[in-house]
Amino acid sequence: MKLPRWARRLLSAVGFLAVAGAAAGLTWLVREQPWKVTVPYSPDPVAAASDAALVRASLSDLPPRAGQGPDIVLIVLDTVRADHLELYGYRYSTMPHLTAWAREALVFDRAVSSSSWTLPAHATLFTGLLPAEHGAHGRLLTAAERELHRPRMLEHPLRRGTPTLASHLRESGYTTLGIAANRAYLDTPWGLDQGFDLWICGQPERGQPDLPYLQGDRITAMALSAVDGLLERAEGTGEQERAPFFLFLNYMEAHAPYIAREGYVRDPSRLALFQRAIPARDHAARDTLAGESDLPDRLREGWEEAYDAELRFLDEQVGRLLVGLDERGVGQDATIVVVSDHGEYFGEHRLVEHSKDLYEPGLRIPLLQRAPGVLAGRTSDLTEIAAVPGWLLQRAGARPLPAAPSTGGLVIAELYGSRSRDLFSERYGARFNRVRRAFRRDDHKVILGSDGSFEAYDLATDPEERVDLHEAAWAMELAAEGRAWEAEHAADGGGGGEEAEGVDVEALRGLGYVD
Repeated sequence: MKLPRWARRLLSAVGFLAVAGAAAGLTWLVREQPWKVTVPYSPDPVAAASDAALVRASLSDLPPRAGQGPDIVLIVLDTVRADHLELYGYRYSTMPHLTAWAREALVFDRAVSSSSWTLPAHATLFTGLLPAEHGAHGRLLTAAERELHRPRMLEHPLRRGTPTLASHLRESGYTTLGIAANRAYLDTPWGLDQGFDLWICGQPERGQPDLPYLQGDRITAMALSAVDGLLERAEGTGEQERAPFFLFLNYMEAHAPYIAREGYVRDPSRLALFQRAIPARDHAARDTLAGESDLPDRLREGWEEAYDAELRFLDEQVGRLLVGLDERGVGQDATIVVVSDHGEYFGEHRLVEHSKDLYEPGLRIPLLQRAPGVLAGRTSDLTEIAAVPGWLLQRAGARPLPAAPSTGGLVIAELYGSRSRDLFSERYGARFNRVRRAFRRDDHKVILGSDGSFEAYDLATDPEERVDLHEAAWAMELAAEGRAWEAEHAADGGGGGEEAEGVDVEALRGLGYVD
């Protein structure tokens, strides 16, 4: 049967388009090479020289100190979840240098944060207080703001004049230095620089145009340059015993956006969908956050591959720092704590990234301590990030921070809404516009929400929090304790706190916190 002319023309056109499409696809493959999804890494000597000059110039302006006590180094690995480290049983090697160093440290197997994002967690790390007490946290979006869709800062800084770990150490004669990669929420407008003689965060040029933060090799180089400068200054003045220093460092590699560098990726083929198909990736992430579907397995695998690659790069930089401290003769005698501020979600509970809820992937963090007199090994004691400043002040013989209100033995984490980009989303903003608090006693955990939500999990038998046991008797009792604590201590997540001024909005946008 002979086809009519119009049908023959249609088939001819379809055939032509198919050939043209195949040719275009082949051309794209040759040009883009999507299987090559890593980027080369090389240090930036110009940025390194600029960083060193900045550190040395800043040290020259510091006042002399005359304290006693061990040097203290506090290292925060921003956004590192514990279960992606081989130190905590991960199936792949991501931080071998840290694992080797941990042989001489005390490793905390059950360490948790006070929140699932940077600002409240760091404020807790510096004050020993929960977010409801220190006030440096987000707030809920009002109906009027949502209707007008006028994005604004929804977060409150740490109040000026708040006693901090750094201020108490400085009072005891320590030279206090902070070098932070997170330009979004650790810059001076957020108040976390209080008590530091030197705070380097937003000042240096970024160097790497794809990153809204200082790369880890630069953090390590500046840290060792600062230590060298302090040692040289002590030698130059002929001091018999130099004043001790407190060095705080924040590394950002594990925080999106991920840069999968050559030589740090285990399986580059798994990165293709995550790195190249960005519109499809973002669409799937929005579907997941809206609660409409699970994150596709291929996308989740790529997400984790990129994250793990960043951990390997981060490990190399932290390893150089730890070796460098030992080579300078300060490492073995110093008190060194390595910790994360919060974790990250890769599709669990239909969540991605962080700052959205209080399940274990966002709260469980690595925590290690090495110090003279501290026995190396592991402990299964449930430990809060709020305990860290107390340890360090005790090691220094410094005045303790004001006592935090009693929790009655509960381990508490809090989350006031989420980042503004989430809350302003028409698709899923309502899901996260609530206050959530997790109350934990040993392996029993409940999560309560200002929207009436109530979940309960037995982490001993269900570490992935898949089976909600809120009808169990123990869950009812633990929830009652949590509500009693809320009634006595907790804020409601509304406005009324201090407003941050001079915030680097571009840094916030680069890290995905605002549109």
